[in-house]
Amino acid sequence: METKLRPNQERARAIIIIFWVMLGVTVLLLISNFLQYRLLSSYDFDADQADSNDNRQMVLAFLFLAIYILSIVYFIRWFRRAYYNLHQVLPASRLQHTEGWAAGSWFVPILNLYRPYQIMEEIWEKTQLEYLDRPQIQGVQILGFWWALFLGNNFISRISSRLERDAETIDSLITVTFVDMLQAVVQIGAILITIKMIKETSSFEEKMYRHHHQEVDILDHLVDE
Repeated sequence: METKLRPNQERARAIIIIFWVMLGVTVLLLISNFLQYRLLSSYDFDADQADSNDNRQMVLAFLFLAIYILSIVYFIRWFRRAYYNLHQVLPASRLQHTEGWAAGSWFVPILNLYRPYQIMEEIWEKTQLEYLDRPQIQGVQILGFWWALFLGNNFISRISSRLERDAETIDSLITVTFVDMLQAVVQIGAILITIKMIKETSSFEEKMYRHHHQEVDILDHLVDE
């Protein structure tokens, strides 16, 4: 018998590396924003200092944007593969959504506030249930923290963008910079918990994969006999 399960470990490793890089860039942004906050709060700087600050901020912003886009692509690739594998071992009636929603749900307004979490919860619980009894599985508390930090980070980012559009004075720029520092702190927490979640889920997948292949080997042996 041939399994339809597809390996997901390389995708997990790739996105974890990307998130570690993102973490480093976020820490640099936090430090850079603090330096900007201190500069603005002094109300005593010349054009050269302002240009140097702006250039540093711009370089880090572009660097973060590049790694952020990579993280979206690679996370969704990992996420969709995990849900695909679950669809291979469970009947469709036992899953809430089709495999395509693992990618599509992130881009549909309103739906993207809750459906990715629902799918992640299914992946987390039902992957474990393929090789464990329900009382033995890990709870979903980590997913709640992950999603709360993800939504919180996006919310603060929107506030920052609106404040930045209207910022015309030094005081308003100080406020924007403070909000950016707050977002960086939330983002650091979000990245760390996302890495942990991916590592745990990847471990569950590996155990499910081995369990499924053992069952297939037993069936093949029985068929051969």
